[in-house]
Amino acid sequence: MNDVPDGTRREDVAGLDPDTIPWPSDTDTVLPTGLIDPAVSADLMWLRYWAGGTATFHALGFREAAELLAPRVGYGPGQEDALVYPFAYCWRHHLELRLKMLIAEAAGYLDEALPAKVRKDLSRSHDLAKLWGYCRPLLERVDQRDSSALANENIERLLTELNWLDPHPGIAFRYPTATDGSTPTLGGIDHLDVESFHKACLGLSNALSGWSDMIVEWRSAAPSGAELGTL
Repeated sequence: MNDVPDGTRREDVAGLDPDTIPWPSDTDTVLPTGLIDPAVSADLMWLRYWAGGTATFHALGFREAAELLAPRVGYGPGQEDALVYPFAYCWRHHLELRLKMLIAEAAGYLDEALPAKVRKDLSRSHDLAKLWGYCRPLLERVDQRDSSALANENIERLLTELNWLDPHPGIAFRYPTATDGSTPTLGGIDHLDVESFHKACLGLSNALSGWSDMIVEWRSAAPSGAELGTL
């Protein structure tokens, strides 16, 4: 172990002074403390049981995080460019969750059981193109209007672009290298247009959420025996 020069504190050599930069203390914990204060605690029980289930709020939480980060990415010192990784990942993960929810909702509306392979991929796959491949045929049976078909074309194009950015699904914005440990993720991309990326993801989110809201509304309004997609 390297010796610290005489008269120099080891924490100064590391650039971390515990008097000004907090280190873990013997009273710190990441576990629940029993404190119930809306100002400083998150009500997970409310999210789980009373607010539509955790899937909905997981998706909404990642979108909210992306929207909060968007104004700060790339504005200021170079260090703020690093915010592009959590920003883009939050958007990507939000869209993955929305797709998985929508597949289940559309199948439920059509009163169909999902094949075993699809159910497996809903729990394991992060491939946006594959998930959309399951989702789109269901949506096209829910609503056969031309306007919906055009919207689906734009959804597919943008999800395909996201898969091009992230060819090892779910890896590119989380890790500097692919699963082989050596291939750089995002290696062929020098700049990301944050405004354009944000706008596209916002539109995707709105479209997938719109589909979900429409299915819920149609399902609640459909009379017994009504033909699908004709309300």
